Amino acid sequence: MATVIDAENKTERVVSRVTPDVKALLTQAASWAGFSSINQFMVHSAMQEAERILRQEQVIQLSPRDTQAFLDALENPPKPNAALLKAAKRYRVTVTSA
Repeated sequence: MATVIDAENKTERVVSRVTPDVKALLTQAASWAGFSSINQFMVHSAMQEAERILRQEQVIQLSPRDTQAFLDALENPPKPNAALLKAAKRYRVTVTSA
């Protein structure tokens, strides 16, 4: 069902120009979803999509096999190789001498 958008704290405006067909589609969807205005519907829909995108980019989902490999690597880290030891030395020289 429709989410009520807090009218008290609105201070910014977002404007979009659309074709009459797009406006008709949005108006019908807003009405069917129980929103009192097309603007409320658009803000609600945009917020949902923005949250979905941010979740998608901020959360790493691993398969059970990959999860087990990750946990195994945390519990039993491999010995550092020559390249890692060289990078650590370079880091210590760069950071501690700065």
